[in-house]
Amino acid sequence: MRLGLALAFLSGAEVLLLDEPTTHLDLQMRLRLEELLEGYPGAVGMISHDRALIARVATTVYYLEAGLLQRVAGGYETYLQEKERIQRTVEKARHEAIKERLRLLQAVPDRRRPGTDRRVREKAQLAVRAQRIQAPDPLPPERRWSLEIRAEGTPRLVAEGKELSKSYSLRPTSNAEGPVEVKAVLRGVSFRIFRGDRIALLGPNGAGKTTLLRLLLSRERPDGGECALMPGVRTAYLDQHHHGLEPHIPLFAQFTAHYGEARAAMLLGRMGFRPPRWFDPPSAFSGGERARAGLALLAGIQAGLLVLDEPTNHLELELLEALERALVDYPGTLLFVSHDRALVQKVATRFWGIEGGKLVEYPGYPEAEAAMLGRGAVRLDPLGELPQELLTPPQERDLEEERLVLFERLEDPRLTERERARVRAELVALEEELFQKYAREFYLPPRYTHRVVCRGVEVYADVELDFYRFWSREGSLSGERVGGAVRLWGQASEATLAGALQILFELEDVGLVVYEGRVFAFSAYDKRFVRTLPKTKRRRRHRGAWAKAVRTG
Repeated sequence: MRLGLALAFLSGAEVLLLDEPTTHLDLQMRLRLEELLEGYPGAVGMISHDRALIARVATTVYYLEAGLLQRVAGGYETYLQEKERIQRTVEKARHEAIKERLRLLQAVPDRRRPGTDRRVREKAQLAVRAQRIQAPDPLPPERRWSLEIRAEGTPRLVAEGKELSKSYSLRPTSNAEGPVEVKAVLRGVSFRIFRGDRIALLGPNGAGKTTLLRLLLSRERPDGGECALMPGVRTAYLDQHHHGLEPHIPLFAQFTAHYGEARAAMLLGRMGFRPPRWFDPPSAFSGGERARAGLALLAGIQAGLLVLDEPTNHLELELLEALERALVDYPGTLLFVSHDRALVQKVATRFWGIEGGKLVEYPGYPEAEAAMLGRGAVRLDPLGELPQELLTPPQERDLEEERLVLFERLEDPRLTERERARVRAELVALEEELFQKYAREFYLPPRYTHRVVCRGVEVYADVELDFYRFWSREGSLSGERVGGAVRLWGQASEATLAGALQILFELEDVGLVVYEGRVFAFSAYDKRFVRTLPKTKRRRRHRGAWAKAVRTG
């Protein structure tokens, strides 16, 4: 895209035509493009859904509606005002015309004038006059998309990363010779994400934004450091290329697997997909259709943490505004990558950026934009603790204050033993209430796909597409499935590993598992611990045997 724009500007053409020029451009390039367009000596015509670009550059707006091309002299704000004015004017004219028509049809001829025939003629004349009143045609109804994203509860601390690092090997082309270059994308990245955060991750293309999202979701393994989602946090992820969809599986089959046929049909229909398209794979769709399908998938998911990577790419203006409204109303935790300035400023409450492989936080969007343009800006630590007023919710703060009052009363030497015992009883009841509130606040029962018990350890698994998370009180593991094999990484006890293997082999139809150089095959597992037992005892007996066998690998 940048090369094409450079060639277009260097051509010196009298008329420059651009079709969605900001797609895949980072913020710095978008601002530079605006400067070039403002100073371009020739005429410029462009199709764009970037509201900030249109507002800054456009002097005349053409919009296509119901097959008619309408012209508005002025910028984007003028277009919005003119469109609203036209709608009000047409609605008022229709209302007045219909009102006058009804008045004439319901009018009663003058009874004081003699003759029935005369009154009949007057009635007919009124009807003719009513028919001659032409009400303007109604404007075509605006397509207003409806999108609602639901959330579920999470612990106070949603996710945490400590000293994360990630590098990639850049191999030379087939005709080139030389050593493989290693590029460090992230270095020493640490952060905390708290419940209710709305974080915009900003930065130039190639800075490592998508890599950080994938590390957070265990889609990739870090070279160093730790990254963990808290137990009980359910995630939803829309990547920028496939929008959370499998590219070669029919769309309806994917939705049915998640929600059942009835709900799948409702979600697809709400996003404008008709039955003939349901059975096509997403790879056959345009970019805009894939984006709509991804939003339809998102509307059915109930997740505590929503992770979006360039969600506005290929979206038309009406759907972009629907997404914006849905994100503003979303009650969960949000982490998203976007170069859409209007969306970022309206939705985000925290602003992160990646500078030279390091993660930084900005106090607000103006500071973030200044930093990306190379100007001076204040930077914060993304690992910072919650502000003190947020550490204790209001209800708990009231109870804490009441608790302090009771402690002070206990120290009053004038209290009798009976009064002292009554205060102690109140204090015990108050502390029990505080404990229950803090327990609900900081820990929620984990949501999981599978649960097993190995050697007295409860092991939980959360499965999303081809990615796995396993956890217990003795550690956690992440994994990715490729074909019939799963690669695991992380730090966990042998009991946790045994539970993970049990889930993968018994419940997920995995044939091979690789963990830190150790290879576990289902064939050996099945032969050794299942087939030698009677069918009625197989499932119950072989679990414990497999958990013990893991000790020897």
